[in-house]
Amino acid sequence: MNYKALIVDFGGVVTTRFRSALSSFCEREGLDPHRLHYVLREDPAGKAALFEAEAGRITQREFERQLGKLLAVSDVDLTQRICADLRPCESMLALVAQAKNAGVNTAMLSNSWGTGGYDIYTGYALPEYFDVVVVSDKVGYAKPDLEIYKFALAQLGLSANECIFADDVPRNLAPAATLGMTTVLVDEPADAVREIAQMLGLATV
Repeated sequence: MNYKALIVDFGGVVTTRFRSALSSFCEREGLDPHRLHYVLREDPAGKAALFEAEAGRITQREFERQLGKLLAVSDVDLTQRICADLRPCESMLALVAQAKNAGVNTAMLSNSWGTGGYDIYTGYALPEYFDVVVVSDKVGYAKPDLEIYKFALAQLGLSANECIFADDVPRNLAPAATLGMTTVLVDEPADAVREIAQMLGLATV
């Protein structure tokens, strides 16, 4: 297959492991290492707050207030504290750059944590790597809503079967596959980089 675009998630794909950053935050705050992940994915109030923030229906500051109460921690600079351990995943960024230089369209498709406040994307020079950047709170949809994938495809001007989509969350891959994208689960970054490079006919970076 001659793929024309590579679409990647931000947290846990462009960055180092997102769930590890969540665990590290919990340990610094004296919480169970899995507490934040549980609140965001299992607790009804936490899930609702995250959904509203990702879709841009509440500000990041409001999300922090709600999340701080659920975790029983200070909500001051909460997003920044949670994301403190995230770093660029150099091997994935190198692959994206290589793909772009080879003429492959590149896009980032990311769920945010609400408008305003701490900008998690600062310092990643995203325009240098990506032709298209789609952030959920800016468009009013969030993964795994099909509409945000369709929006990304429209921005690229391509059909789903021409695209590879990589994400570290399995539930975010299913809608992309339903549309016809080839999907890659990013668990071990080195493995994902090799898999994507092979699909694109690129030398392993």
